[in-house]
Amino acid sequence: MIVVNFCYMSILTDGTLATRLSAALNSAGIPYGLTLQHQESDNDPFNPTVTWVDHDAQGWVDNYSQQDLTGTLIQANDRKVFIVCSSLDLTPATVDRLVISGITYTVVNVALDPASTCWVIQARK
Repeated sequence: MIVVNFCYMSILTDGTLATRLSAALNSAGIPYGLTLQHQESDNDPFNPTVTWVDHDAQGWVDNYSQQDLTGTLIQANDRKVFIVCSSLDLTPATVDRLVISGITYTVVNVALDPASTCWVIQARK
């Protein structure tokens, strides 16, 4: 199985600006460790065995604003999770789960931020 990570290089992920940004985030306690659990199959067409495989990453959790909630599919208890692209070895998908501070969330939606530095994930308990 070939895993392709679709995060693209940008000035925020490569070079001296990236180093400074990472240092600033780390000194502020952002980002912190989290785990993306991804389903993998043994590809047996008749009796597949699916297992959850942990992928460690760095990121942070934010709340959606009231404006984000109005008239959308985002629920009040959903969390906006940012995962630094360079810290994750695969592209997240809606079949995945996130474990953050011992709490497991399902991945509802996955997007790439405009600078291609973070995956922005709508996560639900």
